[in-house]
Amino acid sequence: MPKRRRLLKNSPPQEPRSRPPAVRDNRHESAYLFSAIYPQRAMGGAIVMPWANSEAMSIYLAEMSRQVAGARAVLVCDGAGWH
Repeated sequence: MPKRRRLLKNSPPQEPRSRPPAVRDNRHESAYLFSAIYPQRAMGGAIVMPWANSEAMSIYLAEMSRQVAGARAVLVCDGAGWH
């Protein structure tokens, strides 16, 4: 570990610098994209939702099942708790 530099001869060691606290910018809203691809046919589809939770996932799955009726699909989730 490198030695910390002292500004004055008898001053205590300085702590590593960090960014000063900042006010969070809450002037925007979030959007969540649920999407699917079918590489063999160069097709894909997506739905934009204002939230990401189990209700949004249910709406997405219902819409995708209507769009790909009769086809097989594989669902890959990223481990979020609301799946």
